[in-house]
Amino acid sequence: MTHYRLYFLDPHDHIRHAVSLECADDAEALAAAESHRDGRTLELWEAVRCVVRLEADEGGKPAS
Repeated sequence: MTHYRLYFLDPHDHIRHAVSLECADDAEALAAAESHRDGRTLELWEAVRCVVRLEADEGGKPAS
């Protein structure tokens, strides 16, 4: 299993919170990230490697 971090970003690309994920590979980690979609921008990282950036939905949630 590989350790990933999923970062939830505000509209200014500041980290609002993060979730740790243990996944077999990038594909499994991406599926887990997709299940956490909440309208905001997300970044999925494995160590120092950005796996993917998922952009906010149009009209995404405002920063809280």
